Amino acid sequence: MITTYKAAPDIDVLTGGVAIPGLGTVPVNAFVLHGSEPLLVDTGAVIHKEPFMEALRSVIDPGSLKWIWLTHPDPDHIGALPQLLQDNPAN
Repeated sequence: MITTYKAAPDIDVLTGGVAIPGLGTVPVNAFVLHGSEPLLVDTGAVIHKEPFMEALRSVIDPGSLKWIWLTHPDPDHIGALPQLLQDNPAN
C-alpha cells in the first residue's frame, strides 16, 4: 500500500515499504514537487507499480509532470518509470 501526505504546501510524499523477510521493512519514498515545472523524485518500487501510479494520480496528473529525477536506478526507485515514460513520451 502506498500512502500520501503533504510535507509542505508544494511537496507531496508518496510512501510505502518493501518487506525484507527476517529483517523488517525498507521504507520507499517518492516526492512530488509542485510548481511551474512539476518534478517527481523517484518512481516507487517495481513490485508496487500500480499502487504507486494510483497514489501519484491522487496528488497530480502524471501527464503534467515536466521532470522525473531518479536518485539511483535500484528496483525500489524505478518502479513506475516505464509506465510514466510510456504515458508521457513528449515530456
